[in-house]
Amino acid sequence: MSAPAACRLCGLPYDRIGNNPAPLATSGRCCDACNEVVIEARIDPAALRLELERVTDAMLRIGPDQLQQAALAAICASRGPVLWAQRQRERAQLIAMIEREGR
Repeated sequence: MSAPAACRLCGLPYDRIGNNPAPLATSGRCCDACNEVVIEARIDPAALRLELERVTDAMLRIGPDQLQQAALAAICASRGPVLWAQRQRERAQLIAMIEREGR
């Protein structure tokens, strides 16, 4: 049995075959949770772009390190079945901050 692969978008491990992350990434595979966002990006790229801008703006208050990657990861986590808050403490804090900014 091979080791789980890491999702190209959120970086979390997944144990299935994975999905094509295009148009959000040009290489690698993504997990099922992130694939929901990929599908939306294919169907309605303008809506995802607006949400990405909202999340990016909220994250600017945290710091600029790999901002777009983290914003995509936060969107994926907020929509998918993955319980991010239990896996990585820093990501849980980021998601809580984004949720506060969205209200």
